[in-house]
Amino acid sequence: MKLWHTSGLKTLRQAAELTNDWVASNPVVCKGFGQASLLVDLALGSLTEARLKIQFSPDGENWYDETDDNTAGHSAIEHVFTASGRYRLLVKLADQYIRVQAMGVGTTTGSSLAVYATFRVEA
Repeated sequence: MKLWHTSGLKTLRQAAELTNDWVASNPVVCKGFGQASLLVDLALGSLTEARLKIQFSPDGENWYDETDDNTAGHSAIEHVFTASGRYRLLVKLADQYIRVQAMGVGTTTGSSLAVYATFRVEA
């Protein structure tokens, strides 16, 4: 049986209306952890879809997009949501900081997005 040490709940993005441009969250320290569970709480309102990018940084200044290692060329991943709801994204960690960037597509009226995270490492 695997044992895990888990962090408390961290806020990456407080609930706020989305815009039609990418907006970055504040960075959160994830040093020493191997996995993040991102909890996405989304109300689309009048939006057609919401998009989310996960970014990592070794120093808190230079940011790198999450990539799909199964795609030739390692394409950057954009998580696309077309319905309101609560979603969980599991992410491998190897850097000191994590943040998200979010945007909406369409009319942003009534939209809201919050993103929280817990971090864990195998004991």
